[in-house]
Amino acid sequence: MFNKIKSKHIFFLPIIITAIGVFILYGFLSQNFIDTYYIVKTALLTDKFIVPASFNLKYLILFSGLILMSFTDMLFELISTIIPILLIIAGFLFAYLLHLPLLIVLESAGIGLGIFIFIDITKLGSYAMGDILTAGAIGAYVGIENIIIISISAIILGKIITYAMAKIDGICDKSKLKEFNMAFVPVLFLATAVIKSIR
Repeated sequence: MFNKIKSKHIFFLPIIITAIGVFILYGFLSQNFIDTYYIVKTALLTDKFIVPASFNLKYLILFSGLILMSFTDMLFELISTIIPILLIIAGFLFAYLLHLPLLIVLESAGIGLGIFIFIDITKLGSYAMGDILTAGAIGAYVGIENIIIISISAIILGKIITYAMAKIDGICDKSKLKEFNMAFVPVLFLATAVIKSIR
């Protein structure tokens, strides 16, 4: 991760945030990876495609994508826009396969995108295209109500963390604070993990 203002806290805090998200989802992730192994093993041994009832490919793809983007965001503060775009497409595909109204999925993705674009335009915060697309991708999976809660929670948490890191480093100048950035996708991932675990 490369920032105009360097801070050792910028490096390890997003890692901690991502680790907390993975810990919250540990039961879900471990069960689904075990199910994936079982599906592949049975398919190879018996030529039968048996899917356990506990297997949730939809959210496994979402969280795998978010974890991957969190690490690329932390290490390089750069997210390939291809990943969230593919997630958005996958979200629409799952909606189609589950016979859900595609308009609702479009609205959810649009609201996720819109919240972050609005905040970026009004200078209330600054978000890269990867962050905005990631919020849209999450919306395509979790629905309108959840993406609003996730977005607002992530923005508040992100602001708190940024100001806390700046205070620790003794940065009070507002112009310098604007240059004090951190990987934001891990915060979106954590907020999504929390919502998924309690709903």
